[in-house]
Amino acid sequence: MMPAVLLAIHDHARRRALRDAVAGAGYRVHLAASLAEARRVLADHHVDVAFLDEGLDAAGMLAGELRRRQTTPRSRLVRLLDPATPTHPPAASWRPDASLRGEVSAETALALLAMLAPAGWPAPSP
Repeated sequence: MMPAVLLAIHDHARRRALRDAVAGAGYRVHLAASLAEARRVLADHHVDVAFLDEGLDAAGMLAGELRRRQTTPRSRLVRLLDPATPTHPPAASWRPDASLRGEVSAETALALLAMLAPAGWPAPSP
């Protein structure tokens, strides 16, 4: 079974572009445009990697919930930073595995997914 990816991104166009690329590579994708939607996804689905808008989860609540709920040894977190907003150190519960600033291209997202893949993940299709 292919890994599941949560794209918790408030901007519709950005979320859709990443969804198309990630799903096209064979990953299972869950979408959320708000903190409430992302929490529902975590309640109902297993997630291996989550791309989280910094503004969507500034306090690290979702990040902490992901860490507590998931069954993999360690679900991976990618913090997406807004280039127009000054960056503050992440809350202790954030502990992101990676942070990306600005527009995230499909190629960058897929390369990052490949790097964050836990051992035993099947390779996505090219």
